[in-house]
Amino acid sequence: MCDSLTGVHGRRSPPLVDVNEPPFLEISISCDNLRCDGDGQPPSPRVTVQVISSPQNSWIHYAQTEVIERTSNPNFLSTVSFRKSDGLDASTQVRLSVYDVRERVTNTTTQLGQSTVSLGSLRETGRSRLSLQSPLGRNVGFITITAWTLEPESVDATSHTPSNATPHHQPAAPPTACHRRTQSLPPRLNTKTRHPTQGHLSLLYDNPTMATFRFHSGLGGDIAVLEVMAESRYCFTFPQQLLRLWISEERRWQEELSSLGDLSDQWHTRQMALLNQHVTLINIYSMALDTLDVAAHSGIVYCFTNEKLWGFSNKHSSNVIMS
Repeated sequence: MCDSLTGVHGRRSPPLVDVNEPPFLEISISCDNLRCDGDGQPPSPRVTVQVISSPQNSWIHYAQTEVIERTSNPNFLSTVSFRKSDGLDASTQVRLSVYDVRERVTNTTTQLGQSTVSLGSLRETGRSRLSLQSPLGRNVGFITITAWTLEPESVDATSHTPSNATPHHQPAAPPTACHRRTQSLPPRLNTKTRHPTQGHLSLLYDNPTMATFRFHSGLGGDIAVLEVMAESRYCFTFPQQLLRLWISEERRWQEELSSLGDLSDQWHTRQMALLNQHVTLINIYSMALDTLDVAAHSGIVYCFTNEKLWGFSNKHSSNVIMS
């Protein structure tokens, strides 16, 4: 297994994500006929995805779906993207385990069953319905995996410039099917699913992480959503510049007070009190600036993106794609 996947407690350590790299395979997951508990209540299922590339390695926690409350036939919206940069290929084995989440706060779960398949098999078949085996070897339901490949979205910035426009004396080329982004719900397009480019996102943002979702519309088309979260590269720059401005302003006031020279006892006392106040503020601002300088040079950010939940305030973009 690639080092980018190796983490503590068998979990994938967050790798550096290239937001413009299309995954070589993406899957959506659904289950049916999941067993109810002893009281006849349907489970609250969640699927965890683990990967392994060779028998010498251990299973690595790669991804997981959301929790769907009280259903034996869940259709999960979150999808799983497999990337070559994570050291995965067609021979990689994938284990999908279905858990019944009894309590979200304490994360109390019970394993319902699991199934194993290779990425190469998923890519060839496109759609697989596998039996879920409980720890006791019983059939506890089925899991359906729909897989598809993605291509990078091509961006031709000059395709609509006047120099490339079709002359009036030449017949216009027939329209070609292209990938569209729209808020409407058209029927399924006869095009391949494409990975939307994020342009020069890395110039302004750092530590990106992504989540993908896919669900059916009411008119026969699938709606795919790519959500990108990243942290601004200026999260230290602006506070640092502001602190430098404050320090400069306090020193200017300090120089003006010192330039007043000797004053009477009453005004001298007031002068010294103001000087001490400005010196104190300069020391406080300088300590804060030193802390930010050290953190900025060490690559630390205020809050790691991979430790956040989806939907935080620094969310950069969300692309809705019809396919």
